[in-house]
Amino acid sequence: VRNPLDRLDFEADDFKRGVQELATLLKIPHYPDHKEVLKACCLLIAQRLSPESISRARDEAGKVRVEKIRLDEVPIGFDTAPGSRSGAELARILRLLYLADLRTLQTQINHAIVQVQAITADPKTDERLGKVGR
Repeated sequence: VRNPLDRLDFEADDFKRGVQELATLLKIPHYPDHKEVLKACCLLIAQRLSPESISRARDEAGKVRVEKIRLDEVPIGFDTAPGSRSGAELARILRLLYLADLRTLQTQINHAIVQVQAITADPKTDERLGKVGR
């Protein structure tokens, strides 16, 4: 019995298009070498669709992990008047809200960087353009 993969033409345009469609489905970034993209697809599928990964995903489905901290454990960052419990609690709450805003901003910045890199990044290097010295 022969392996049907032995008869595939890995350089055919249909094959290249199919690899790119698979990469798009898996959200793998575009890369000029379709064979490398296929390797990345295979690695991702092997990792994400292994029996262990599937059972772990089923076990964790619908579960939200929330790490709770006590309000009095949050550092204020400055001193408050002695006995001013409500002022200290307010400062802690404002600090947590500020940190949440910073986290949202950082996520937006990371997203923007990824989008810019997707446009400007060129994984191939042209050594002819490089110069050493003067």
